[in-house]
Amino acid sequence: MGSEKNIAAISLFLAPILMFSTFLILLSGVDAQASDIIAFTMTLGENSSNVGTGMVIVTIFMGIMFSGFGYVRSTMAGGSGAGLANMGFFLIFGLFAAFVVENSLWAAAADSAATGMAAAAAAGDPNAAGPMGVSTGATLFVASQGVGTIGTITGFLGFILIGLSMIIQKNWNIIVAILLIITGLLGTVGTPIIGYDSDTMFIVWVSMMVTISVTGVFTYLREE
Repeated sequence: MGSEKNIAAISLFLAPILMFSTFLILLSGVDAQASDIIAFTMTLGENSSNVGTGMVIVTIFMGIMFSGFGYVRSTMAGGSGAGLANMGFFLIFGLFAAFVVENSLWAAAADSAATGMAAAAAAGDPNAAGPMGVSTGATLFVASQGVGTIGTITGFLGFILIGLSMIIQKNWNIIVAILLIITGLLGTVGTPIIGYDSDTMFIVWVSMMVTISVTGVFTYLREE
């Protein structure tokens, strides 16, 4: 179990930092607001190669990050908080699945927009927003936001449930439990209020990164 614990600790600590860093680097070349759908989609198209590669890397780090919660779940087996922990892990797995779909739609939107913009440039109107490729890309991007919204609202409930299970079972540091609950509330309650395409969602993502990394630290320090 010791090696499993250490692998989970490293996954939980490093993966969110690497994922977040990759995403920030990816968005550094995007100068449009997500709320301006056409402009944002065209910006993705201008960086389609980087977007596609970046989404693959982000998805890999997400998978590593969320897999660490498998160990957290195993520590609750047979205890008074096991039921909530199992439900929470299931919802977190659903969150990962939603993010995979969202990232795929981002990559597809960027590729479609790039194709449309190339066609527009060939026609002598490089700034055109009307080509089918750009319109399709915008539709894919809107779909990604819908998937991300639903996935975040429901998936972050998993953090709340795991945090509550830790409090009930009392076998994890209370700091981890409280952080998971706060982060879960920010995502579940805050997302529909803030708006998924709002820059303020940055707070939710930072909270998730910090909480999961802290969970990794306490996983390493935890005595079995």
